[in-house]
Amino acid sequence: MRTLFFVILLANGFVYAHGQGWIGTPPSEIKSGMAGKPPVEFKSHALKTGPVGQ
Repeated sequence: MRTLFFVILLANGFVYAHGQGWIGTPPSEIKSGMAGKPPVEFKSHALKTGPVGQ
């Protein structure tokens, strides 16, 4: 149980350090380039409601 606690504590510290920019580039500064997918636009007016099958 003590080992599990330390593993979770270590993982939490790593995630926090990455988010703060201490390890690598912080997620807020990562730019999506050509390899990244473009954002998907949600068009609420294109949704149609009604009975299924018509």
